[in-house]
Amino acid sequence: MNLARIATRVVHASRSRPWLVIAIILALAIVSAAGAVRVLGVNTDTTALFDADLPFRVAERDFDKQFPGEIELVVTVIDGPSAAKANRAADNLAARIKANAALFVSAFNPTGGPFFEKNGVLYLSTAEIDAIGAELAAAQPLLGAISNDRSARGLLRLLELAFTAAADGTSATAGIAPTAIQAATAIDAALDGKAAAIDWPALFSQLQAASSPRALVIAKAKLDLTALEQGADATAFIRAQAVDLGLTADNGYRVRLTGEVPLTDEEFATIATGTTLAGTLAVLGVGILMVLALGSARLVSVTLFTLFVGFLFTLGWAAISVGEINLISIAFVFMFVGIAVDFAMQYCLHYREERLKRGSADDTEALDAAGGHMAEPLLLSAATVAIGFFCFLPTAYRGVAELGVIAGGGIIIAFVLNFTLMPALLRLISLKPETSPVGFARLAPFNLTILAHRKHVLMGAAALMTVAVIALPRLVFDFDPMKLKDSHTESMSTALELMDDPLVNANTVSVLVKTPGDIQALSEKLEKLPDVGRVQSLFDLVPEDQDSKLAALGDMALFLDPVVNPLSQQPAPTAAEILDAARATHTAAETYLASPHAAEPLRAAAIQVRDALQRFMERNDPALGERLSDSLLIGFDDALAPLRAMLSAAPVRLDELPAPLRETYIARDGRYRVQVFPKDNSRDIDAMARFTNAVRSVAPDAYGPPVVIYESGRIVTQAFATAGGLALVAIAVVLLVMFRSIGDVLRVLAPLLLAVTLTLGTCALIGFPLNFANIIALPLLLAVGVAYPIHFVSAWRDGETLLLSSPAGRGMLFSALTDTAAFGSMSLATHTGTSSMGLLLTLALAFNLLATLIVLPAILGAPAKRH
Repeated sequence: MNLARIATRVVHASRSRPWLVIAIILALAIVSAAGAVRVLGVNTDTTALFDADLPFRVAERDFDKQFPGEIELVVTVIDGPSAAKANRAADNLAARIKANAALFVSAFNPTGGPFFEKNGVLYLSTAEIDAIGAELAAAQPLLGAISNDRSARGLLRLLELAFTAAADGTSATAGIAPTAIQAATAIDAALDGKAAAIDWPALFSQLQAASSPRALVIAKAKLDLTALEQGADATAFIRAQAVDLGLTADNGYRVRLTGEVPLTDEEFATIATGTTLAGTLAVLGVGILMVLALGSARLVSVTLFTLFVGFLFTLGWAAISVGEINLISIAFVFMFVGIAVDFAMQYCLHYREERLKRGSADDTEALDAAGGHMAEPLLLSAATVAIGFFCFLPTAYRGVAELGVIAGGGIIIAFVLNFTLMPALLRLISLKPETSPVGFARLAPFNLTILAHRKHVLMGAAALMTVAVIALPRLVFDFDPMKLKDSHTESMSTALELMDDPLVNANTVSVLVKTPGDIQALSEKLEKLPDVGRVQSLFDLVPEDQDSKLAALGDMALFLDPVVNPLSQQPAPTAAEILDAARATHTAAETYLASPHAAEPLRAAAIQVRDALQRFMERNDPALGERLSDSLLIGFDDALAPLRAMLSAAPVRLDELPAPLRETYIARDGRYRVQVFPKDNSRDIDAMARFTNAVRSVAPDAYGPPVVIYESGRIVTQAFATAGGLALVAIAVVLLVMFRSIGDVLRVLAPLLLAVTLTLGTCALIGFPLNFANIIALPLLLAVGVAYPIHFVSAWRDGETLLLSSPAGRGMLFSALTDTAAFGSMSLATHTGTSSMGLLLTLALAFNLLATLIVLPAILGAPAKRH
């Protein structure tokens, strides 16, 4: 079989009927693109990058089946002015979310609702409860002053008592400072004609358990599987309801969304935005370099049009072959652009060279001759590149396997279009006559220098390779998918902030056991492991030492019951009584300020109260006093409700726990969940591996994100070792069949091995880790690392002495530069994974350029005579 003759005939047929060929190919490309739009989907699930029948994927499906409430979650984080307000806001938002059955399956506040209002205090330690009791006992006389006189008069009497006691040296009254400040602020507001109110819930929360002013709403969303951002409607609804409820910054709230659904949607949005920008820059960069390489805007137009049509066909091939794009296979865009342009550029440069030989007298013969001349190197390049990608098919790394299918098919498509569509397009354009050699004549002296110092060049390459090999053991494989996400997005930054929260912490491992006795036995073993921080199960949600805690609460109830449940209320005060109370409080404040016991923060509060009451007395407006009575005590009784509920706490049994908490720790088949937390929560990959192996040494069937990450990393390394070995063997066989020379095969593979070693060694030296995304630089390096040397070795076999100044050298240089522009643009993407992929690809291509343009000519030397 004569490849040159076949290629010549195909080119001749294509350029003989250019309009027919263009029309047929363009029609098929449009059909292909239309099919891709309808069929091709996007999957941003990182676990879907691996075969579904792998043990950890099977365990994942079983876990999701047992705990369906833990998938497709939206976690709303509410930071409020106080713990009470944040919790109330979470309850209200959860109710609205739950009511929308069209977008949500369920929603709840994990620390809210009647159960925690009543029994939440039992989850505190006995010492904490005693401290609360002491504070409430000290505040009881003051609270009593207002409990049966809920008016401006009662509030002012409370402040009078506080300042009087403080003037006598009673330090416990310092706790009244926040109430005094709010009262003064409210009086000033009323005097200025503004709304006057006191935040009683916030004040009473200071007399209860100290807690973070944060609450969560955990909602299970119904996803729109037809949309690219499948949870967009659900998250938009939550944000709208939060605004409607007044949970805004102006009101002291901060609402953020995280969880599986927002993380996935924001990651896709980041990838889409970054890919669009990087793709645009890649096309611009490639276009500029092609103008410099081809020296003709018309040749560039032909190349870009061929590239565009090939891309449409590749989209259709992706839809037919894999059906969806994943986080790895999205890189086919850049790979296709880089390699397809390489093919087109080599063809166009040799077309120009053939025109120069013929004096541009007959472009049709030049087209045919270029096709025949490029048949072997382009077929070899296409075959070896496709093989490099297809060798991932036997591996369990589905993400790269699908990339290999798409990119491998795209390379074949590009090869076919180079000998069909491109000759047809070139036939329809006219070019200026060629007057000078196509290659870079100025590189001839540099080429001669390399040949004159072959030994030194090879010794230098060997030295660099030795250093890289020594550094390889330091290479880090970090396969944590969370590190591929943009840490600046709301969902990711919030997720990192919540790492210590057991309700949403994804960095835990779970084990399912059959009986409560198994929980105890397993927990004892796990707690002894040095890498385990703590172990939690359903039984840990039942408060400890309930008898002593309830006894302490009973003691509190004895002196607080008259406050929270007063037997009677005084009649509403008259304007004169309010004014008298204001004068008495003003005098008490001045007395306190003049005493030697005046100290912060009560001192500043007393000044505010004194000044506000001075204005109030000077105004002497009876109607103002009545308005203050109506407004200052609004919400006081509601604020007492949590305190009243706390005093009614009762023993908590296992079956009384809220259903969402029970469902978190009891599987649907009745098994119990034991949740294991790591001691090192930094997400360091080595610490995560130690933690995973330690837990699995006790419970081999343990499952959780750390297990998934560990197993994924192991599978990825195996996949690349397997695929790399298969690719080298397959490529060597193809080259041997085509070249029929073991020496020439080794000459092609030598720059590849050098570039791979230097790339990985440099990553090890600079601390640049390999991850799920950037590791695809290795199969790409394998592909282009073979394609580039093929052109040089083929030219060398044809007798070319000065490779760098030949058309093949010009094509090689600009092919490498265009590939760098195409792949390097990915480093500008906002998505962390895509950006790291671009950086590693740029590094790999730089070393490939070094190995091919400098080291390979030294390896080849002068061309041998072939018969």
